[in-house]
Amino acid sequence: MRVSYLELVRRKEALRERVRRLLGPEGYKRAKEDPHSRRRPRPCGLTIHTAVGCPNKCTYCYIQDMGFSFTQAKPYHLKGEELVLALLENRHFLPGIEGTYLAFGSISDPFLREAKPRTLEYMERISRYLGNPVQFATKAYISEELARRLSNMKLILSPLITVVTIHKWRELEPSAPDPEKRLETIRNLRREGLYPFLFLRPLLPGINEDEIEEIIEYSKRSGAVGVVVGGFRVSHLILERLRKMGFDIEPILRRIKKRRLLGKEQVSLGLRDMKMQVLNIAKEKGLKAVLTACCAMTNVLNMMGKELPCASLCFLGKMCTGDKYCGNNCALKLPEVSEEDVKAAIEAELRVRVIDFKVDGRIIASVRRWNGYSSFRDGIRLLSSLYRRRVEILVE
Repeated sequence: MRVSYLELVRRKEALRERVRRLLGPEGYKRAKEDPHSRRRPRPCGLTIHTAVGCPNKCTYCYIQDMGFSFTQAKPYHLKGEELVLALLENRHFLPGIEGTYLAFGSISDPFLREAKPRTLEYMERISRYLGNPVQFATKAYISEELARRLSNMKLILSPLITVVTIHKWRELEPSAPDPEKRLETIRNLRREGLYPFLFLRPLLPGINEDEIEEIIEYSKRSGAVGVVVGGFRVSHLILERLRKMGFDIEPILRRIKKRRLLGKEQVSLGLRDMKMQVLNIAKEKGLKAVLTACCAMTNVLNMMGKELPCASLCFLGKMCTGDKYCGNNCALKLPEVSEEDVKAAIEAELRVRVIDFKVDGRIIASVRRWNGYSSFRDGIRLLSSLYRRRVEILVE
């Protein structure tokens, strides 16, 4: 594929003016003041909130430590066009298939009863105006009718269906749908032509290790095309919940360098051995296996005929599972770019004057500062994601 910063910026500006005129001053004010208008993308993409809070009460969940409710989900306040305008106001966002990945399902399940109408509204407006790749993570039951509705949207959709236990879900996920309903969700989505991945996250040392192969086998039979293997962030509150439910937390504690967690502090466990176990089992079962959600999104893009590397550039680092487990061959799919476009993009995003530059597998530019800018981090991140190349800036 070919990507062009200048084309996407022109498209973004035209869309912004169109939606701004449609909404008027009040709608523009709501969009401009919303966090979606300034949020930076995470490796999985720019997170989209369709509700706040989650009543699934999963024992291992960290949203309580972030200040969100375990008792109810409140639909997000922005309307569909307002969400679109908020994204178009965001300097970290570019529209289109080659633009910014959008990720639904970070602080609430997007297909909870309270969240589903907003989720569908947002997805339909993204389809109408933007066309960005969309990924969602859910434990909810998606019926055949809903799967058909999702499939009919003009979007690249990457479904992640969370199953971390089959036998202990009443203790670990007391208010979430049972795992069989989630496996049925996978069947329904695949039947409608979508490409669901099993979301095996979190990995819980000493708790769900003995179920990993069974979960992967059932997911494969249900139609999953791959597995996303996730880690586990623990806090004092999460450890106490697990302890009260009767789980032995010593295997978890042994993986925490700091044995005593204070307040709402969250610590990621070292789980390389468990992750490798999952990757190998998934490979044996004939599934794609990746360590990041963005890799699942990129696999779906490629399965649907859009030949692009991963937007997070994880194929350049240790998170890439390579040909052995993923098979997407990102490094061989770098998009075509023009030197004029790259030069214009660097000058516009970094507010510099380009003196010299080179484009091949990397983009290396010698620049002179304008306007006293001291940090290029956000601009480099956006351009690296767009061009799918590491951008290196040398200041003269």
